[in-house]
Amino acid sequence: MRAARVFARGQAPQHFALMPEGKFGPYERRRLAEAGIELITYANPEGTHAALLQLLTNLAAAQPGTAGVVPPDSARLC
Repeated sequence: MRAARVFARGQAPQHFALMPEGKFGPYERRRLAEAGIELITYANPEGTHAALLQLLTNLAAAQPGTAGVVPPDSARLC
């Protein structure tokens, strides 16, 4: 754990939860925030989670050294 703190320069690590919209109300959001978890929601009207795949693809593309990374076939995620 000490090594993690050193790596994070004394700050607590950030945690995120990627969830479809409408799954969490104010109480659940507050509890997650109190636990240090930031909720990030995405639209999922068809139930395919296609927006999640797009979000993760965009995040990966924004990271240094991932220019040639090909996203997985979305059919494998369903």
